[in-house]
Amino acid sequence: MKMVEIADVEDIYEGEMREIKVGDGQRDKVLVTRYKGELYAIGAFCSHFGAPLVQGVLFDDKVLCPYHSAGFSVITGAVDSAPGLDGLPKYEIVN
Repeated sequence: MKMVEIADVEDIYEGEMREIKVGDGQRDKVLVTRYKGELYAIGAFCSHFGAPLVQGVLFDDKVLCPYHSAGFSVITGAVDSAPGLDGLPKYEIVN
């Protein structure tokens, strides 16, 4: 599992989704979410059409893509509903 360092994790509230830049590239971002008191980090872009998931909707432990409603687990990154093609990478958070 890849690791990502995130500062100010206490500023991320329950049910919030935040896109965090983790590199120099345009798409070097992760989606960080607090769900049931725990922080999770997964890939920030939908595997179907590349949409930024931070613009989507968080429903329980799933993020729904803003373009076509593909669903992904914020806990594991696994694809939950079509038209998602593949799961998203999951990251361990260190601070």
